[in-house]
Amino acid sequence: MFEKHKDISVTEANEVKKRWTAMVLAGWMALMSMPVQAQENYVMQGRMASDMPEMTFTITDTGIRMTDVEREKMLSVTIEAPETGFSQTMTYASSIVPNSAYVARLEDFNFDGYQDLALCVGLGYNEYDIMALWNAENGCFDAPYQALELSNYRLFPEKRAIFTCEKDGAVNDWMALYCWEGTAADTLTLAAQGGAYDTGDPDTIGERLTWIGTQVWHCWDMRYDADWYTQERVLRERDEVLYGCIMGGLIHEKPRFARVANVSWVNLRKEDRKSSPSLAKLNVGTEVWVLAEGCGEDGGWVRVMTDMEGEDGLFTSQTGYIWHSSLEME
Repeated sequence: MFEKHKDISVTEANEVKKRWTAMVLAGWMALMSMPVQAQENYVMQGRMASDMPEMTFTITDTGIRMTDVEREKMLSVTIEAPETGFSQTMTYASSIVPNSAYVARLEDFNFDGYQDLALCVGLGYNEYDIMALWNAENGCFDAPYQALELSNYRLFPEKRAIFTCEKDGAVNDWMALYCWEGTAADTLTLAAQGGAYDTGDPDTIGERLTWIGTQVWHCWDMRYDADWYTQERVLRERDEVLYGCIMGGLIHEKPRFARVANVSWVNLRKEDRKSSPSLAKLNVGTEVWVLAEGCGEDGGWVRVMTDMEGEDGLFTSQTGYIWHSSLEME
C-alpha cells in the first residue's frame, strides 16, 4: 500500500515564480514614469509576537499600472514601529484597491511563532492572498511572495500545512494542500490537489485527485455523466471524499479497508447505480480502500478506491462503487 510521504517537492511553483518576477520587473521598468494616482490608504496595527513592539501597516496605491497581467495595480506597504524606529517599505502586485475591507491581516503562516503579513491580491467569488513572512533572523519582513497565491486558505498548525480551495461556477471546485519543509516561503510545497474540472463537453464532468511526494500518486482522473454528478447527494459525497483524501485522513491517517467477499468476483461500478458501466471486475479477496458508505439513492453502495499500479515512480488508482453485500469490512 502507499505510504505517507515526507519528501514533498513540486516544480510548478518555481515556474510561476519566474513568470511573476519577469512580469513585475517589466512592469516597473516600463511604467516608472507614470503619474501617481493616490488612493485612500489602508491602515492597521499589530505585533509580530507578544513581546515585540506594535507596528503600523499602511498600504497605498502607487498609481503604477501594468498591462497584460492579472494583478495590474502596484501597491505599497509601509511598516513602522515608532517605539524602535523600525521602518520598511515593500511593493507587490494586486488587483484590489487599498480601501477594501480585506486588504491585509496578520497570520502565522509558517507556524514559527511570529505573525506574518497576509496581503489580499484578488477578491471576487474567491479571495486570493500572498504572504510576506516575518524573518526573525533578519528582523524584518521578507518580500511579498507572489509565486503562490493562496485561495480561500485555511491554516492547519498540527499538520504544518495550508489548505486552499477555489470554486469556479456551479461545479468546478479545486482543492490543494501545501506543506512546509522549512520556514521560508519557497519551502511551502504542494502535497495534494484535486477537484472537479471542465472537460470541454457539457455532458461530462471531470474529477481528479493527485498526491505528490517522493512518488506521484494519481489516485484517479475520470469523467462522469453530468446529469449524475450534479445531483445534490452526489456532489456532497464527492466533495467530502475529495476533502478527506486531500487532508490525508481517508488515505493516510485513518484509512479503512475492505475485501471482496461472498462472491467469486464483483463489478467496480463507475457510478452508484447498477446501470453504470463497470470499470473492472475485482476477484474475491481483492483489497480496496473504503472512501464512503451509504451511497446511491438506495444507500446500498460503498465508494472505494483500488490498490495502486506503479511504474517509474508514478502510481495510478481508480475509484468506483461496489454493492455493500459484496464487501467484507476489515
